[in-house]
Amino acid sequence: MPTAPSTGARLRKAALLVACAAAAAAPVLTAGTASAASVTTWDRVAMCESTGDWSIVSPNGLYYGGLQFSSGTWKAYGGTQYAPQANLATKYQQITIAEKVLADRGPGAWPTCSVRAGLTKDGPAPVFPTDTKPSTYSGDLPVSGRWSNGSATTVGVFRNGTWALRETNGNTIAVGFGQAGDLPMTGDFDGVGHDQLGVFRPSSSTFVVRHDDTSVTSLSFGQAGDLPVPGMWDHNGHAQMAVYRPGTGTFVVRHDDGSVSTVALGQAGDTPIVGDWDGVGHTQMGVFRPGTNAGDQNVIALRHDDGSVTTAAYGVKGDLPVAGDWSSQGRATYGVYRPGTATFALSNAYAGTADSVFTYGNGGTWS
Repeated sequence: MPTAPSTGARLRKAALLVACAAAAAAPVLTAGTASAASVTTWDRVAMCESTGDWSIVSPNGLYYGGLQFSSGTWKAYGGTQYAPQANLATKYQQITIAEKVLADRGPGAWPTCSVRAGLTKDGPAPVFPTDTKPSTYSGDLPVSGRWSNGSATTVGVFRNGTWALRETNGNTIAVGFGQAGDLPMTGDFDGVGHDQLGVFRPSSSTFVVRHDDTSVTSLSFGQAGDLPVPGMWDHNGHAQMAVYRPGTGTFVVRHDDGSVSTVALGQAGDTPIVGDWDGVGHTQMGVFRPGTNAGDQNVIALRHDDGSVTTAAYGVKGDLPVAGDWSSQGRATYGVYRPGTATFALSNAYAGTADSVFTYGNGGTWS
């Protein structure tokens, strides 16, 4: 596993890159690059270092990602332009930084695994896929929530002002609320033990909530480009409004007293995902980092009340995230919606595999 460079090594100042579009693709190295290794060779190194898990953190918490970078090495060689730690970056971003380590320190930076993997300084340069993440989605948007008291979280879809909510027994509840262009959101705004429906209107940065008595209230909050992330942020039994600012990787929470607080999490281009990961009765933050190339796994990073962050690889490029307590365990986990097949894949155990898979809705397409 790589160690920190000599004091003469140049440091690159960290700058968060946009991960969902062009900046998410790591730079392609040409065949003429010196001190290089192929992607296949780096895959062998990663298999030795981390069993090929590009989002792993070592048991002692000191090494990150498929190639097991220390925090110091990752920062010193410019990795923080992609993500705060290597395990939150894509495979190809990790290889890009590894190439710099290899050029500066040689294969001995991975003293055991370089020998096993045949890593040398004079191998062929890595050639990365050029496929980029689709930028525009049209189709059903996934939602999740508790539609009745005491129930597990279940899912639904939102389609231009029409909600199709799936009950735990498989039945469907149809509700008309919102309009084309709205972003769906759910939360226990009434503080009654189950969720109400709401929409966020990007054109005016307005939250609109449909209460249990069918009355409607609205609140202007946020700015252009924000995404809605309501949750139990005040720990007082009902939901407050909040937004996630993808351009800066910032959560902005509006509290009941009108004050505003911010938390930086993730990097430019991440998608927010929120839920009670700790099982303590209020909401924690997280981000969903889509896979960069076809077949790449997504990375989910969950922030806990103590400020620590855990990560998991789940789903593949093109999936949309959902979160909820799918089996009434008292804490939230994650899932994905696969638009091409209108399939939900929900995980109960943070294990990277789905416990419940079913089709629902009309799906959609990326373009």
